[in-house]
Amino acid sequence: MEIDFELYDSAIAQLQMIESVYDLNILNIEEVAKWIASKTDDEKEILSICSALNSWIMMQGTYMSQGGVKIPKNLIDIISNRVLQLKREGLVKRPKNY
Repeated sequence: MEIDFELYDSAIAQLQMIESVYDLNILNIEEVAKWIASKTDDEKEILSICSALNSWIMMQGTYMSQGGVKIPKNLIDIISNRVLQLKREGLVKRPKNY
């Protein structure tokens, strides 16, 4: 799948927000944004993937606050596959005003 740079920028913005909230550096932020943007053509799914990643980072606690973190590709694969599966199964629904 070719990378849509609007989706890439959206992923970067979400990842930068995670960095800001937890005061850490995602060492491979550009690579992670490309992985995320390559998984979907829906900006709301990017938000869902990044929200799940945010929860994962939160659960890592102080381990993450030691300067920087390198997000493994397999983690993005697992998260994105699950988000997309839930959407296909109808378990993730958009609010009516969308």
